[in-house]
Amino acid sequence: MVMKRKRELLFRMFCLFCFLIAVMTTAGQHIPCHGEYAMKISLLSGMSGKADPDFVSKALDFLEQEIQEKCPGDSANLADIEYLRGNLDLVDYDMAGARSHYRVARDLAITLTQLSRIDQNTGSAWFLESDYDKANRYFMHALTEQESLDVFMPARFLDLYDNLGSTCFEQGDMHGAWKWWNLSEQTVLKYFPSDSMKCSEAINNAALVDFGLKDWPKAVNDFQRALLLNPSQGKESARREVSIRKNLAIALMKNGQTHEAERVLDSL
Repeated sequence: MVMKRKRELLFRMFCLFCFLIAVMTTAGQHIPCHGEYAMKISLLSGMSGKADPDFVSKALDFLEQEIQEKCPGDSANLADIEYLRGNLDLVDYDMAGARSHYRVARDLAITLTQLSRIDQNTGSAWFLESDYDKANRYFMHALTEQESLDVFMPARFLDLYDNLGSTCFEQGDMHGAWKWWNLSEQTVLKYFPSDSMKCSEAINNAALVDFGLKDWPKAVNDFQRALLLNPSQGKESARREVSIRKNLAIALMKNGQTHEAERVLDSL
């Protein structure tokens, strides 16, 4: 009888030991939620900037609560929710709020893809506050993380090249701006040759570098090429056309082509 009780006690202790090992092994690990949450978050991401921000924010709150109740270890989905909250603040020009949400998102992120997107938007928040050193640092982090994936995603790299070129340009580093924007232009020509908007933007960036280096003949040529490629429809295209024409007019005047500059200004 005593031996039987000892065996039962040992068996229970063994079961308890196995349970503790299982708990300790899974503690802190990523526990995936159902795919439906990732799909819902993706849907809300597409609505950001289009739907009412309060509606999107409340929907994110609801999803977060549901995820924490059903699978609280799903840090990937929770990271994406914080990332989207940061994006809402970014659109609302609340840079401090955006950076706060991005910090939480970064702590929760479990993939390099997530980290790259978070760091890129953190860089954007610093860029909009004219802190180009910090913006550059975060953009470089984002690029390094994206490169570590060993998968070339043209659109992602194009955005990052544009971001880095912009920070260098704002810092007055024309050679750095040329380096990144040249990579941007090569990416556009190779992967998006039929996208006239992207081609126009890439050539316009090259013209801005020419302008910064005071290479007026080349600036004139590049601004004219950018103008020809700029699509004729859409608000964004219209704004870009006005910007290109103004810069073209200045470049023409600097190049001694006063009459041509006047004609360009008259067309505004």
